Amino acid sequence: MPITTKIITRDNIVYEQFTESFPELNLQVQYCKITNNGTLPAIVTQLEPASYTVASTGGTLDYWTSGSGNEYTPEHRLADKPVYLECITGRSSESIHPQFALRAPDNDSVLLTAIAWSGNWQAEFKPAANATTVSAGLLNKGFAKTLQPGQSFALPKVVFVEAPTLNQAKNNLYSWARNHWFLPNELLSSSPVEWNHWWGYEDRFINEATFLKNVDLAAGLGFDVCTLDAGWFGRPELETNWFQTRGDWHLLNNRRFPNGLRVLADHVHSKGMKFGIWCEIEALGELAEVQHDKDWLVAKRGGASLGYVCLGNRAAQDWAFETLSGLIGGCNADWFKLDFNLNPGMGCDRTDHDHGSGDGLYEHYLGLYALLDRLRERFPQLLIENCASGGLRTDLGIMQHVHLGFLSDPDYSPHQLQVFTGASLILPPERCLHWSWSTTVQSETGHWPFPTFDFNRPDLSDKEIIFHTRVAMLHQFGFSHRLPEYGERELAFIRDAIRFFKGQVRPYLTGGKLYCLSSQLDRRVADDLPLQAFLLVSADDTSALLFVFNFVNSESDQTILLEGLCADSNYGISDYDNPCFLQFATGKALQQEGFLLPQLKAMESRIFRLTRNN
Repeated sequence: MPITTKIITRDNIVYEQFTESFPELNLQVQYCKITNNGTLPAIVTQLEPASYTVASTGGTLDYWTSGSGNEYTPEHRLADKPVYLECITGRSSESIHPQFALRAPDNDSVLLTAIAWSGNWQAEFKPAANATTVSAGLLNKGFAKTLQPGQSFALPKVVFVEAPTLNQAKNNLYSWARNHWFLPNELLSSSPVEWNHWWGYEDRFINEATFLKNVDLAAGLGFDVCTLDAGWFGRPELETNWFQTRGDWHLLNNRRFPNGLRVLADHVHSKGMKFGIWCEIEALGELAEVQHDKDWLVAKRGGASLGYVCLGNRAAQDWAFETLSGLIGGCNADWFKLDFNLNPGMGCDRTDHDHGSGDGLYEHYLGLYALLDRLRERFPQLLIENCASGGLRTDLGIMQHVHLGFLSDPDYSPHQLQVFTGASLILPPERCLHWSWSTTVQSETGHWPFPTFDFNRPDLSDKEIIFHTRVAMLHQFGFSHRLPEYGERELAFIRDAIRFFKGQVRPYLTGGKLYCLSSQLDRRVADDLPLQAFLLVSADDTSALLFVFNFVNSESDQTILLEGLCADSNYGISDYDNPCFLQFATGKALQQEGFLLPQLKAMESRIFRLTRNN
């Protein structure tokens, strides 16, 4: 791994820029270390971004806007003029995802850029006569850090990977991240199927008896993990929403859970499954006792609470670690779901914390990363899931300290396919979690959080149920359904889906390659949803699974150009839905001439297995 260094000095402030090169992947990781070489304290307000220049100008810049339930919305701009993008909300992917694809004018190359940071960032794209320079890194706006003589700090890393196609670029990034970035985890490597209570019950309708009934059914259906989401904490006499009392993790809602959390975990373990627990350790609800009793925890700006725990304060880090250690250890949890449902903005400016007035958000995220590292050291087998109002803090920075990323709160199928296409640019399938289209609870005002999906709806055909369960099999798989409300027919669909995932799909998730073979779906155009096709290639290149999802009736046969196959090899192709279907073709033919799909009806899916014969 060659490392090159460039040094810039400004008024005794030394900017040491590092570039880690991975030539076999055409990938670079850049970062900057800033040091005060003077004899007096100095305030750093000017940052040095990472930069990469491609030998072309013009072309197209692809990026993805975001928001609650609107993650990975595709946007495209001509790259013939400067473009500046930034995040100022305090969560890396709350407004725009920190990942970008710059395509050459003739579309024969692409530069994929990813910022490894969970807070505010900036990116700029500047075309010149014969080249375009991409600069990216920590947001300079509003940042100020005081350095004592000899003191240093490091800026977030930025990853650049250049390749002929976007699929090749992201697979090169996968190869690098699996070897140098992502954390191993034994439970994750088994691709466990999760049941989570949230969408089926939220906090209002979950209790000990309901959770245990679902656990008993889950065990018989083949689930591997049962997770208790929000709703377990808080004073039982308060009829308040969970959101208002976040932070009072020391209070168990013993009206809902009279025998405590360990009873739930022990029951899950007795059924041969793992137990998961949710906590939003950074958040402080407006009615939380801890916000008033422990003011030193509170992130503030201009003297007003920002509604979260400032982990840039070492005492707050210790409080968070002890709180989570007590929760996870007390219920013997195997899986921890970390959530974060607010925007810190520019962050804490208190001067009685262990940071200055201008670097509170920066230090908060370093504190969060350190907290997660301490948790993994304390509980080495624990699987840590990252969530933030769904996928609003999804980036390579936090993914270096957790194991799994939850993609989005809504999981209706068109949204799910769109989100997965976007997220898979930096997260391989084994690092993505999304549930099969969930059942949801109607709000007190009569609204639904997103379209609900019940397997026992009389208007649903068998092929539609299979379609929607397969959508979630492209990555780590789970359900959030009210299992006791289903009859044997509906439970059989879930049982069969889990069995199929474990037996046929799971071997392709870890270590393999992913090729998105269709244009990204756009939920904003709901009346014209194109066919979606994805190819999962096994880690040893000996076989592949082709997933096809068709939303509207096909007027004719369709051809899909495949990628990632060995051109000189022969492939046998079988259809899981039609045992009589068997074809043979070379990898070259499948990639240049394409694979002819049978005519598909609306809401019909297909999974084909390709087996390399030589």
